[in-house]
Amino acid sequence: MQLTQIKQITGTLTLKTGLHIGACDLLKLFGGAPDSKTEHLVKDIGPTRLSFWDCALNPAWLESIRKRNLLSTEAKSENSINRIAGVADNPRFTERVIAGAEFDFRLSLKVVDGEDLLPLLLRGLKLLEADSLGGSGSRGYGKVEFKNLALDGQAVQLPDDPFAVAA
Repeated sequence: MQLTQIKQITGTLTLKTGLHIGACDLLKLFGGAPDSKTEHLVKDIGPTRLSFWDCALNPAWLESIRKRNLLSTEAKSENSINRIAGVADNPRFTERVIAGAEFDFRLSLKVVDGEDLLPLLLRGLKLLEADSLGGSGSRGYGKVEFKNLALDGQAVQLPDDPFAVAA
């Protein structure tokens, strides 16, 4: 294949002064770090709606691995390759939770003035399943799956397609 042409797109990019409704909803969920120029947003958006709690290992899962004489963590060794010298370089060890570990997950969602931010939160959790939690996701670390989700004791399902936006 022969390259015959390179097309360039030029123009001017200007950010609009108003915030997109989705950006405001994200700020409502997670909060922001306003400065003196954006203090008005704090009044408009209000308090942070999400509170995340510690995720302890599920006691039943922990007992099941102990019965099988397994450890709940493992040491993973890694290095980089010096391609010029052809040798391993920079050895390092990371302790990580073993694959299949189960955690008890809990968060609180505050509802202000009857707003419904739950669909956005569920979309975010589904997107997290498609990505990873924490660092080294490209190495397979931090892959998560949410199971048995419940909202005030009632079962809740994550959306099949987190990119589909409800009309």
